[in-house]
Formats: sequence, structure tokens, C-alpha cells
Amino acid sequence: MAFKINVDYRAHNDIENALDYYFEKSPKAAQDFYKEIQFAYEILDVNPFFQMRYSDSRCLPLRIFPFIFHFTIMDKDKTVNIHALINTSRNPSKYWLSEKKRHN
Repeated sequence: MAFKINVDYRAHNDIENALDYYFEKSPKAAQDFYKEIQFAYEILDVNPFFQMRYSDSRCLPLRIFPFIFHFTIMDKDKTVNIHALINTSRNPSKYWLSEKKRHN
């Protein structure tokens, strides 16, 4: 069962910001983070039916880094829509929710 992965612009920005942060700390850390993102995509491609968090949103935590993908599934067309990559070490009301409000 193969699913198409669709990363919306906000999630793409979340990923880019995290990559930039890790690259400043260490290019190796950024490379490892990128590999972890790719691994998560592979998992979602095969089986995206992870924990339901909200009415139709699901979550997949990364294995090594303190981040969690928030996504929805469109069963009919076999698509996983990734909406956000959230840093679980930060307070989302202080950074993520306020960032999302600015972009909407």
C-alpha cells in the first residue's frame, strides 16, 4: 500500500527552519536530521495510520530528534498531507501557533 506524501508550505518551512538550526550547530547533525525526515517519509508511505491526536489529525514522532509530524490521510486518493513538523521541546503556543497565525 503506497501513499503519496504531500508536504504543505508551512510544514516545509518547519523542516527548513529545523535544518538551518541543526546546520548551525553541526553539518553532521543537519545531515542526520535530514535522514530522519526521509525515514519518516518512508514510514508514512507504507503505513500512515499512526496515533490520532485530533478529529482527523495524526502524529508521527521522529525517532531521534525532538520533533513530531502532524498530518492527515486522504484514503480515497492514498495521500498523506503533512501540515506541520513541531518541536516537542518548545511550547507550541509561544512559537508554532503564533507563527501559523502570521502565515494565515
